[in-house]
Amino acid sequence: MLGKESQVNEEITEFKEQETVSDIYEHNAIMARELEQLENLLSDGVKVPLTELIILDREQLLYKLDLIKTELPNLFARAQDILNSKRKIIQEAESYARNLVESAENHAAKILSKSALVREAELEASKIMFRVHKECEQLKQKTHAEMKHLKEITLAECQEIQAGSDSYADTVLGNLEQELSNILAVVRNGRQKLK
Repeated sequence: MLGKESQVNEEITEFKEQETVSDIYEHNAIMARELEQLENLLSDGVKVPLTELIILDREQLLYKLDLIKTELPNLFARAQDILNSKRKIIQEAESYARNLVESAENHAAKILSKSALVREAELEASKIMFRVHKECEQLKQKTHAEMKHLKEITLAECQEIQAGSDSYADTVLGNLEQELSNILAVVRNGRQKLK
């Protein structure tokens, strides 16, 4: 039974090392970098003389927006993967606890049948079961709390990124629309003067 306990502990440790919140932060960093590049693209636009307008590379602008739209589902999927892995660990821990309790009960039953120290065996079995239940409950509560906290952080960050992306895209497209309207007005005035 101790071998199984160490195996579960190793799996939990391995999960914590591999599946950390830093993976989500890495995706967030990618998203932030793409937004910064999008901002640089806007800043680097060629200014139209005698106007407030700038000329932007439409393909680059759309490419950056597509990258941002592509990365958001990855963030959500990554967060869901982490939550699923934590649920699996909880299930394995509960299964391990049940096996440990069954083992303790079997052990206690053998002691009762083989020994005159019935009370001592019952007391020992109760202690083992209490300790196991307590440890399992603590592990379960801790894992649930971590899952809830991670889910809240992930959802908040994803919503913030989504809102920022939408707002930024709306601002960029609004500016582009205004600039195109200004250019169209300049073209119309030029044509009017030519007539």
